[in-house]
Amino acid sequence: MKKLTFGLMGFAALSLAVATLFTSCKKDEVKELASISAKINGESFSATAVAKQDNNNAKLADLLAGNGDKITSIYGANTNGQVLSIVLNGNTEATYDLSLSVSLNPTQLLINYLTTGDIEDTAKDAIKAEAKTMMVYKKSEGIQDANSKDFYVATKANVVINKITSVGTIKYYKGTFTATLENANGEKLEVTDGKFSCPGK
Repeated sequence: MKKLTFGLMGFAALSLAVATLFTSCKKDEVKELASISAKINGESFSATAVAKQDNNNAKLADLLAGNGDKITSIYGANTNGQVLSIVLNGNTEATYDLSLSVSLNPTQLLINYLTTGDIEDTAKDAIKAEAKTMMVYKKSEGIQDANSKDFYVATKANVVINKITSVGTIKYYKGTFTATLENANGEKLEVTDGKFSCPGK
């Protein structure tokens, strides 16, 4: 299988974007803590988080796009090279669920899509019908291949935006999430106690 073309470059760009956002903002503009945290198989994950709305944001967003809602992407990256990316098919206070039951192996289907960009129309339609959210977790630094044991995609997830507030021109998204993540080897990680608070636009 081909190397994941957006993987290392995409996550590097993501980390740079997160750093740029918070170094370029004035202190008085950031009224609330921007963070994302969770327990991943019982281990703490904590990172700086940022949200953005973009109908053409990366491949996961492309899978959800076209249902009439604005895509919201929430990213969290930490200094250990771990990255958690959540994509929502919407931008309002609501619950966003994922429970893939497509006939093909959903994990391998998504990993193949992220690696090659190829996905059958029937599978793409099934994902659009069943997914209101998508999630990817990069467990360690330097991953270039989606088949790495440290690259995980969600097969089940529940994400809730329970509060949106505006401070000046900045919107803040607060919410919770849980998920089941799986890598190309079929190894699973359970995500619990997920929380995010992040500035969007």
